[in-house]
Amino acid sequence: MSGEYQRRQSTRLNPPPPSPQRIASSTTTNGRRQRARGSQRHSKAQRVDEICQFMRKKDITLREFIHVYVTTQGSGGYGERPTTRAKRLAEAIYGQPEVLDALQGHPASGTAGIVTVKALRKEMKALEAAGDMFSAYQVDRRQEKTSQAGIGQEGQPGDGQKLEDYECILGDMQFGQMHEEVNVRAPMLCGLLNGLMAPKMERKDRAPRDPSKFNHRIAIITSILCYSRASEGSNKFPRVFGAFLHSNGVKRRVLDLFHQFGLCEGYKGVHKHLETVAEQAKASLVSLSIDVD
Repeated sequence: MSGEYQRRQSTRLNPPPPSPQRIASSTTTNGRRQRARGSQRHSKAQRVDEICQFMRKKDITLREFIHVYVTTQGSGGYGERPTTRAKRLAEAIYGQPEVLDALQGHPASGTAGIVTVKALRKEMKALEAAGDMFSAYQVDRRQEKTSQAGIGQEGQPGDGQKLEDYECILGDMQFGQMHEEVNVRAPMLCGLLNGLMAPKMERKDRAPRDPSKFNHRIAIITSILCYSRASEGSNKFPRVFGAFLHSNGVKRRVLDLFHQFGLCEGYKGVHKHLETVAEQAKASLVSLSIDVD
C-alpha cells in the first residue's frame, strides 16, 4: 500500500513529458484561439461592410433602418424607447465634426448644409473677436474730431452738420464690406441666410434680382444676431448707426423702436455715447493746445 502511494506521489511531483500527439493538439487549439481573437479584432471598416452586407441580405435600406429605429419601441428593455434612440442618433451625428463636414459637402444637404447652434455661435464669436463692425465700439481720434459739431443737441442736428460728417464716424460701415466679413468669418451663417432668402421661384420674364440688396440684409441680420448675443461685445454697428440716425434728426421714439428691433442703440445709449465722445474730444483739444504752447 505504501509503495503504491509513493508511486502516485512521484508521478504527481514529476509528471511524464507530454506526448507528440498532445503537443500537436495543444498547438492546434492555441492557433484556433489566436485566429478567433484575430477575427474579433476586425477593423471598424470591415465590420461596417459586414453590417451593410447583412442589411442587403435582409432587404432593408439605411433610410428604412433609421426610420424604424427612431420611431419604434425596441425589445431590449431600458434604452430602447424611440426618444432614447432618437437622442442617440442625434448625438452620433451632431457630436462628430467629421460626420457634419461630410454631410455638408453633399448636395442633398442644401445650400448651407447641416448647421448647429454651437457652430453658429462659434462663428459669431469670431466676428466679435475680429475687431470690425461686429465687434465692440472703441472711440478713436478720427471719430473724436469728427464728432465735435452738434453733439450737445438732443433733437435736431446742429447748423452746418452734414450727412458726410457722420459717414466719417461710421467709417467702414459699408454694407458690402460687412457682408464680405460675414462671408469670410461666418460662412455657415452666411450660407444659411442666403439659402433662406433664395427666391421662391425663378421667373424667366424678369431680370435676376440685385444680389447686393440682399447682401446688405445679410449684414444687418448678422449685426442684429451678434448684438443680441453680446450687447457690449458686438455693439459697434448699432452704436454708430444710432449716432448716424440721431445726427439726421431721427426722433427719440423712432430710435427706441429701432433699438427694440436690434438695429441700433436706444436714445439714451446714443445720447450718452455722443456726450462721452464730446468730452473726449474736448480733452484731446486741451491736451493738444498745451503741447503747442
